[in-house]
Amino acid sequence: MTNQINRWYTVSMTVPEKVAIFFERFPEKTYEKGDILIQAGTKPSIFLLREGTVSQYDIAESGDKLILNLFKPNAFFPMSTATADEPTPFFFEAHTKVKVRVAPADEVLQYVKNNPDVLFDLLTRVYRGTDGLLMRLARLMEGTAEGRILQELDIMQARFGGEDGITITEAGLASQTGLARETVSRTLKKLKDQGLLELKRGRIILKDVE
Repeated sequence: MTNQINRWYTVSMTVPEKVAIFFERFPEKTYEKGDILIQAGTKPSIFLLREGTVSQYDIAESGDKLILNLFKPNAFFPMSTATADEPTPFFFEAHTKVKVRVAPADEVLQYVKNNPDVLFDLLTRVYRGTDGLLMRLARLMEGTAEGRILQELDIMQARFGGEDGITITEAGLASQTGLARETVSRTLKKLKDQGLLELKRGRIILKDVE
């Protein structure tokens, strides 16, 4: 089957196009916003996200949801369960309505091993994500709400934003920074007054963050 798939590839194909061809022979599923794709403590199949956004989160001792990562189209996850052959400690939830294709973990792992360009692309995204997590950690160590919120918004802008800014609620920003919603609301107003961002109809537009 691998040789058959490889015959479909061309030199001009991008990595997302190659990955999409591999996943095409597996079933497509649709999830509504709020649906759980993957439960913590399980060893799931691998999901290729075709449309929408998926959040990866943990539950704090207080019961609050802590959003750790957001996946956008062309991402496939959770690869850590395939490489380590261990259950995932996290939940994966449809952040919006999503469409995915679902493939057995062992077949995806073998596919990645057989395609160095796909592996390199995956590692690039992993390291980029690690840098983002380290910046979050730095802001946590710094201890200021302003730093944590600006860093999160900067990451969101780079991954999901456009000229009209980022779509995110105060509740969502609280989940992604670990701050209380009241703190987020107060800090956003302070940053707006400082000219670092604009708030327009549920969107946040970053100014000169640096």
